[in-house]
Amino acid sequence: DTTLRTALRSGSWALAGTSVGRVAHVAALLLAARQLGSEQFGGLSLALSTALVVTSVSALGLPVAVQKLVAEAREVDADRRDRLIGLALGLTASVGFVTMIGGVLTSGWVADRILNQSAVGPLLAVASIFILTTPMVEVIAALLAALERFDMVGLFRAVHGCLCGAVLVVVLLETSGAGA
Repeated sequence: DTTLRTALRSGSWALAGTSVGRVAHVAALLLAARQLGSEQFGGLSLALSTALVVTSVSALGLPVAVQKLVAEAREVDADRRDRLIGLALGLTASVGFVTMIGGVLTSGWVADRILNQSAVGPLLAVASIFILTTPMVEVIAALLAALERFDMVGLFRAVHGCLCGAVLVVVLLETSGAGA
């Protein structure tokens, strides 16, 4: 009974936080759609979709592996646990940063030559920020779960979703000229 209650309580924190974050993100997209109009919002959607495809590749499947390894070493070998955490954060930041820079530098070319939508180039450059932040968020959430800090997973996801939504609206409205 205590295991079930712990699982339900922990899961509810993660579910609530994730829900708040996702609702904030959807609200930001709806606001952007209203302000940008269908043509510019279509460009935004294309840019975000392209960036998120690259993001899924840049994560390297690390969150699942890190969560398993850190959970196994959590109480048995604190030094190994700490090394794994440092390695996971460093690797995720390094790969994400290099991939993000590549996304920014090639955004014009990708928009023009691959997507055949040159107007999407600036939006694609801005969306490249997600190439760094999304895998980092997933790794941090996996680390918190491995350390059984489920309440912090929920809080972290809620704060990330709200911040991401706010930044998305502000940056994209300014980039598109709608905020001027």
